[in-house]
Amino acid sequence: MRRFIYYDKDGIESYLAQITSGISFSSSTETTNSNEIEHQESKEKNIHSDIGAKLAGIGAEIQEDVSNGETNKTSTNQLVRSLEEKVLSDYAFDKVFDYFSKNEMLKTSDFEIGDVVNLEENVTFFDFDYFEKLFSENGVSSFSIKQAKDKLKKFRDSLTGPQKQNIEVKNKIKEMESMIKQQEEERKSTLEILNMAKVTLPYVRFVMTKECLIVLNDDFFRDNPSNVAFKYGGNIQIVGYVTNIINGDTQVENQINAFSEMYKMVNQVLMSLYNDTKCVYVIHPLAMYY
Repeated sequence: MRRFIYYDKDGIESYLAQITSGISFSSSTETTNSNEIEHQESKEKNIHSDIGAKLAGIGAEIQEDVSNGETNKTSTNQLVRSLEEKVLSDYAFDKVFDYFSKNEMLKTSDFEIGDVVNLEENVTFFDFDYFEKLFSENGVSSFSIKQAKDKLKKFRDSLTGPQKQNIEVKNKIKEMESMIKQQEEERKSTLEILNMAKVTLPYVRFVMTKECLIVLNDDFFRDNPSNVAFKYGGNIQIVGYVTNIINGDTQVENQINAFSEMYKMVNQVLMSLYNDTKCVYVIHPLAMYY
């Protein structure tokens, strides 16, 4: 069983339409009650008989379970539709993924633009707003520095007159002061990079791996986008396609227009988020799941 975190419904259905050249339709009718007014809604569903039977079974089972109770019929129909939508989503992804696999289209390395990728990565969910708060004046990073300062003050207050003149003690104090100064400089530098990247890059959230930048659209999350940076981690399966390749050493030899050099600067900002990486693959995810 999959636990989808991210699902690009339009992207997956676009691939599915190309693969199947349109799927056979079967008509179904559903009834909903609202303010004692009964409406008939007729929908056409792009499904084969196997998935159609599964959807019909789900609806029948739920309706049977609540038939002897006082459950609101509108709520029941909404639940049925919600489950149907999820079943159809899983079905569409399975069909697309099977096609990619059977035709050996899935790649795990050495990507080119347009390649379909299948990754299992220990990911870092990057959220500009979340990380900006971590490194702000009142964030976790500043709190850690404050603790180091308090520790240094406590150590100084504990020293006697003769101890304060001890060379080893003086060296230890200098070492602690130097470490605090370095931490503060790193915090400010990181915050500057975050602020610069935030106003430069067109995405607020993305996933970072060793050499991939997976851009994320808030509309495609199956969970609250604001929580993912804190909530999720570990190995996650990612299926998507490569849309760009950023090379930190790329030189703009022939300026096609006045904005060519600016794009190079944007790439440099992006590369600054990575350590010792020569090339970054920009990937649009179709689905991410456990």
